[in-house]
Amino acid sequence: MNPYELIDLKKSSFTKTDLHIVDLVTKNADAIFRNATITNLAKEYGISQASLTRFIQKLGYPSYSEFKFDIYRSEKQSLTNEGGSESILESYSNLILQMRNVLKDDDLQMIAKEIAQARNVVTIGMHKSYLPAQSFQYNMLKLAKPSIAFNADDRHEIKHFITSEDVVLLFTAEGDSAKEFIDEFKDREVSIILITMNDKTSIKKYAKHVIWLPNSRNQNMHKYLENQVFFLVFADLLTSYVAKEIQKGE
Repeated sequence: MNPYELIDLKKSSFTKTDLHIVDLVTKNADAIFRNATITNLAKEYGISQASLTRFIQKLGYPSYSEFKFDIYRSEKQSLTNEGGSESILESYSNLILQMRNVLKDDDLQMIAKEIAQARNVVTIGMHKSYLPAQSFQYNMLKLAKPSIAFNADDRHEIKHFITSEDVVLLFTAEGDSAKEFIDEFKDREVSIILITMNDKTSIKKYAKHVIWLPNSRNQNMHKYLENQVFFLVFADLLTSYVAKEIQKGE
């Protein structure tokens, strides 16, 4: 029995807080995949950790990690049941094609020029977005552009060397999870390029450039697709623009 079936089975015994959690899980299941600990999930959901723990235990799970695994497995199984590999590929393809409508050539050229002229390129990935940050770093190194990648845990080390001559690319699906980092650097004249999937994030006002990308959630697709795929496509696209700018300067 998957977690959603367990929720339906036990719904009559839920408290008002439990029902609120059900609503959050149903509408924002990807938050569970982003957060490694129940403490982080409680913070993102805006509820107490104790309430979340009691809810998970009511469903019969001994730990958050087991609940998280079952939610992920259920989401993936649901996606497969909707039409197999063709349905999954079509969903990814449609969202990638939508990127053409939101990414402007002039914006990409401007960002690429700043990256090409920067002293260092610093890439930061929040949680699962660290993979695209690493990918872009490797791409820059292949172009002989000094670059370094940081994840959500070690990003605080940046303050020891970053200057106004550097460019920061911040990959974060929701945005608000990066608020602590933004608070540290918003007054230091560091050029921040925000790549996000949340056009309402409170941190976008501190970024010099904001790139918004479509995903299954902001397109109301009611299915879970991996955000990293779209970040990785964008990272590869931006790399092509940077390569052109570097070639112009040679």
